Amino acid sequence: LLNLKNDNLRRRYDVLKYDVQRTEQVIYDLTIRGLKPLEEKSAAAES
Repeated sequence: LLNLKNDNLRRRYDVLKYDVQRTEQVIYDLTIRGLKPLEEKSAAAES
C-alpha cells in the first residue's frame, strides 16, 4: 500500500503549504499596518 507519511512528495507539499501560509501572513501584516496599498486604490490609480 501507499505510505505517504514521510514520502518525498508529502514533504515537498508540506514545504510549499507552509511557504504559502507564511506569504499570506506577510501580506496580511503589511495590509494591517498600511504598508501595502489596497487593491481598489491601486486599480483606481491605474485608470
